[in-house]
Amino acid sequence: LKRGRFDCYSELARRSAHRLQWLRGPASILSARRNYPILRALHLTGPGPHGPVPSQGRLNKHERNIVHSHEHGLGHAIPLNAPVLERLIFDGATLIPFCAPSLRVLVLHSVRPGACPSSLLALLRTTLRLEELELTFSLAHSPPSTSCVQHIAVELPQLKAARLAGPAERLSIWGRIRAPLASVQVHAFAGAETTAGLDALLQALSAR
Repeated sequence: LKRGRFDCYSELARRSAHRLQWLRGPASILSARRNYPILRALHLTGPGPHGPVPSQGRLNKHERNIVHSHEHGLGHAIPLNAPVLERLIFDGATLIPFCAPSLRVLVLHSVRPGACPSSLLALLRTTLRLEELELTFSLAHSPPSTSCVQHIAVELPQLKAARLAGPAERLSIWGRIRAPLASVQVHAFAGAETTAGLDALLQALSAR
């Protein structure tokens, strides 16, 4: 969308939050309170090929808080409240906390290197009815990720299918997810410097 049309679309989306059942766009289209009583599908896009996003200068106070919370955890971000939401996609978008007890499908695509394991596990901890999970990490260079071993495991008793892709050391987060009914597809890439991440991933998978 051109900037003028996109601004109009964003404003309309924010004003109509209580009437929306489907929504797609960057986080800037979310209403300030982020209450969506009848929303069933949400597709949040990120920068680059995934979709438009405002420049840093156009971010409002709430959006700047989201960017900050992405780098340091999700504790200060405004949560999304969507009681009947069934499908949620973060398509290269900054992660935000959410309350979606009806969620069935969660896609975390091109998760940025700064996302810490505790933030990802905190998101998953609220999705007890989840049936499908897709988790892909960005291949962008970043410092080694923090080990997931010290984090409390997440229980996903209804998960049926999981698809994981990205650097092996980040995919080892699967070792902290308990999903006894799930079939798992993994596309892992060992880092150029070490294969320790691949070893950690293999250990996580063998423990299933």
